[in-house]
Amino acid sequence: MKCTAVDSLTVSFSPRDLIKKFLVIDRARRLGNMKNGADDVKKHRWFKTIDWEAVPLRKLKVRAVLM
Repeated sequence: MKCTAVDSLTVSFSPRDLIKKFLVIDRARRLGNMKNGADDVKKHRWFKTIDWEAVPLRKLKVRAVLM
């Protein structure tokens, strides 16, 4: 089974790629569920500007407001 709805999203490659990797049906191949766990998610290019050390300190600026 393959999720094709994500391919039709009108978003740029990086967020579309992230969504597709989260929606992988096989848990062993799903982003965040492999050997490196959450580190794989943190290293995805969508999150490249995130200062992960600042997250628990709540010192991040809002990237975008979705409505």
